Amino acid sequence: MRTIKKLDLFVTRNFLTMLAGAFFVSLFVLMMQFTWRYIDELIGKGLTMDVFAQFFGYMALSLVPQAMPLAILLSSLISFGNMGERLELLAMKSAGVPLIRIMRPIVIIVTVIGGMSFYFQNVTGPYAEFQLRTLLMSMHESAPALDIPEGTFYNGIPNVNLYVQKKENATGMLHDVIIYKTDQGFNKAQIVLADSAKLEITDDKHFLKLHLFNGEQFENLDAASTGRLNAYIPYDRETFYYKQLFIEFDSNFNVLDANSIGNRPESKNMKELVAGVDSMELYADSIGEANYKIVFKEGGFGVMPVSKGNHRGSDSDAALLSDANVIVTPAVKSHTSETAEKEPKQAKKKASDEKVKALAAKVDVDSLFSSMTTEQKAILISKIRERAGRIETELDWQRYEVLDNDLNMRKYMIAWHQKFLLSLTCIIFFFVGAPLGSIIQKGGLGLPTVVSVVIFILYYIISTSGMKLAKEGTWQIGFGMWVSAMVLIPLGVFLTLKANRDSVVFNAEAYRRFFITVLGLRTRRHIAPKEVIVEDPNYPDVYERLGALAENCREYNRRKRLWRIPNYAKHFFNPKEDRQAVDINAEMESIVEELSNSRDLRILDELNRFPVIFVTAHVSPFRKAWLNRAAGIIIPIGLFLWLRMWKYRLRLLRDMKQIVSSCDKERMFIETLKEKKK
Repeated sequence: MRTIKKLDLFVTRNFLTMLAGAFFVSLFVLMMQFTWRYIDELIGKGLTMDVFAQFFGYMALSLVPQAMPLAILLSSLISFGNMGERLELLAMKSAGVPLIRIMRPIVIIVTVIGGMSFYFQNVTGPYAEFQLRTLLMSMHESAPALDIPEGTFYNGIPNVNLYVQKKENATGMLHDVIIYKTDQGFNKAQIVLADSAKLEITDDKHFLKLHLFNGEQFENLDAASTGRLNAYIPYDRETFYYKQLFIEFDSNFNVLDANSIGNRPESKNMKELVAGVDSMELYADSIGEANYKIVFKEGGFGVMPVSKGNHRGSDSDAALLSDANVIVTPAVKSHTSETAEKEPKQAKKKASDEKVKALAAKVDVDSLFSSMTTEQKAILISKIRERAGRIETELDWQRYEVLDNDLNMRKYMIAWHQKFLLSLTCIIFFFVGAPLGSIIQKGGLGLPTVVSVVIFILYYIISTSGMKLAKEGTWQIGFGMWVSAMVLIPLGVFLTLKANRDSVVFNAEAYRRFFITVLGLRTRRHIAPKEVIVEDPNYPDVYERLGALAENCREYNRRKRLWRIPNYAKHFFNPKEDRQAVDINAEMESIVEELSNSRDLRILDELNRFPVIFVTAHVSPFRKAWLNRAAGIIIPIGLFLWLRMWKYRLRLLRDMKQIVSSCDKERMFIETLKEKKK
C-alpha cells in the first residue's frame, strides 16, 4: 500500500508540473491571438498602463476556460509520453499495475479541475467577459479622429460629419474637406467647405482644432431672430483663406457605462441565461399573438369566405363591403334614422357595425360582387389591395424582429450549453492524451505537441462548425453543441482500452502489413550473409528437394490452369482450400530457411528471388464463410473481390514459374560447389 501511494505521488507530480507549463503556454497563445484581433483598438489611443493591465487581466480571465482543455491534452500527452520513453510505464506494468490504476490519481485531479472550470465559467468568467467588453467599447470610442477614412462621411465625432477626399499620413494634411456641424442644433447647422485642412488635438485633449485653408462657411440663421417668418430660412455665407475651427471633443480615455454594453450571453451566468431565454420566449409569444391578430382578425383570413351554400361571413367582409358602399338598403336607412337621435354616437356606431356584419353574413358575397358595377368593383379591389399591402408591410417588419429574437435566444442557449461542454472537455481530453502518450511513448515538445495540436484543431473545427449551424438554426442546439463531444468520447474510450491492453495501435509495421495484404502489394525477401553459421546446409538433400519442388510447380500450373477466369459462385459460396499450393509454399520456405545458412553469395542472392506467395487469396477473399457469402450477395463488392481473386491467380501463375526458374539456378550453383570440392 505504501508503494502505491508513492506511485500516485510520482505520477501526480509529473502531470502537475507539465500542466502548469502547458497552461501558461496555451493561455499565452490564446491571448496573443485575441490581442492581434483587437490591435487597432490598442495602438495610438494614448492608453495608460493601468488600462493595459486591466485589459490583459480581464482577457486572461476570460480565456482560462478555453486554455485549460488544451493544457490538459498537451500535459497528459507529454507526461505519459515521458514515462513511456523512460520505460517507467513498462516498469509499473511489469509490477502488475495496469494503466487505469496509474491514471487514477490524475483522473481525480482532472475531474476537480473540470468542476472548478464550470464554477469559473459561471461566476468569474461572466464578470471578466463583461469588464473586457466594456474596455473594448471604451477603447473604440477613444480618439476616433485618428481613424478618419477617405472618400466617405465620418461620424465618429459627436455632432459632426466629416468628409475627406484624400489624406496624407506623412504630413497630416486633409484635402477637399466637407464639414457638417450640428452642435448648435439643426436650426443653426453649419457647412464648411475647404480645399485643405489639418487636424490637431489641443493640449488639454478636450477640443479638436482644425486649420482650414481656402474655403467657405455656410450657417443657417434663426428666422425668429431676424423677424422674417416666411417659408425661407436665411443663412450666412463666409469666404476665408485661413480659418481655425474648434470642435468640442474629449480625447481622454473614459470607461463607458457598463449598462451601455448590452446583454451579451457570454457575460451572464446560467441563472441569468435561463431567465433571458424565458423572457425571450414570452416576447416571441406576444409577437406571434400580435401577428395572429393582424392576419386572422384584421385581414379576415381566419374565417371561411361566403359562397354558394355557405352563409358564413366575416368582420373583414363586412368592413370591406361597408367601406365600398355596396350594402345600402332602405331598411337599414330607416332604422338608422329612427335611432340616430336616441343613441349616443359610440352606441350608434356599434349598432351600425353589428347590422352591417349581420347583413354581410346573410349575403352571398360572390353573387353580390358579380352584381356590382365596374366602378364599385374597382373600389373594392383597391381597398383589398391596400389592406393586403398594409398587412404585408407590417408582417415583413415583424419578421426581422422575430428573427433577431430567435437568434438571441439561440445565442443564450449556446452559452448555457458551452459552460457544461468546456468543463467536460477537460476530462475528455485527458482520456485522449494520457493513453495516446503511453502508446506513442515519446516525450518532450516534439511529436506530442504536434499530435495534441492536430487533435485540438480537429476538435475546434467540429465544435465551431456545430456551434455555427446551431446558431443559424440549421441544427438543434443540443446536437450542434455536443457533436464534438460525441466524436471525442468514443476516441478516448478506444485509446484507453487499447493502451490498457498494450495494443499496437500506432505500430507502423502492423499497418504496413495490413495495407500490403489488402492492396495485394509485392514484398521481397531480404536474406543477407550470416556472420556465424553453426551448421552448413545439406546440399545433396536440398538438391533433390529443389528438383521435386520445381516439378510440383510445373504440374500445379498444368492442372490448375490459373490463367482462366475464376468461377464466381464456387469461390464465394463453396470455396475449397488449395492444399497443393499450401504444401508447395511450405516446402519452398523450408528450403529457403536451410539455404540461408549458405556461405555462397550466389545462392543467397538467388534466394531473394523466391517469391512470397499468398496461398489463399486466389481461392476466397475471406477466411470466414459468412463473410464470403455476404460479399458475393452484394454484387458491387463481390465483383471487386472477384477481379482481385483473378489477379492473385495470375500472380500465382507467375510465382510458380519464378520458383521453377530459381530452383533450376540453385541446383546449378550447388553442382558448381560439388565440382569445386572435388
